[in-house]
Amino acid sequence: MELNEDQPNNKKWQNLLRWSGLGIEFAGVVGLFCYFGYKLDEKFQTSPWLLLAGFFVAFVGMMYLIFKDTRKLWRD
Repeated sequence: MELNEDQPNNKKWQNLLRWSGLGIEFAGVVGLFCYFGYKLDEKFQTSPWLLLAGFFVAFVGMMYLIFKDTRKLWRD
């Protein structure tokens, strides 16, 4: 893909797509961990503890990745 004269506008779109993708990834990972926690809660009859554990593990992990990506963006 060639960069045209309107390079700052192109950079804005790249940032928008990067952050939108990160938001979708965040929601997907948290949702997946919550789903597995819910299913494990059903199996072991521990409701809602494994669902909550799945949520917090996914949330903390994704926040770490967001901070890591943000730090990388600020350096560039």
